Amino acid sequence: MRALQQGLAGARAAIETFVPKLAIFLVAGLGGGLIRPMRQRWSRWLNNAQALFAADSKGSKNGAKPETGDAGVGGHA
Repeated sequence: MRALQQGLAGARAAIETFVPKLAIFLVAGLGGGLIRPMRQRWSRWLNNAQALFAADSKGSKNGAKPETGDAGVGGHA
């Protein structure tokens, strides 16, 4: 009888772990209400960063600032 109770306790623990994860998967994956806006936000951030770095690197090689010397470190050559 004790083995049956322990087996049921293990099954209950597995179900209590699995069901919430399944619910989260269904809400996020099938609903998609939060996924699309986050994807658009990341796309905007990455495009802004790309434009910023492209504008910064136009006048110099390897991104170093010409007036500061080697690797963009001011006062050190």
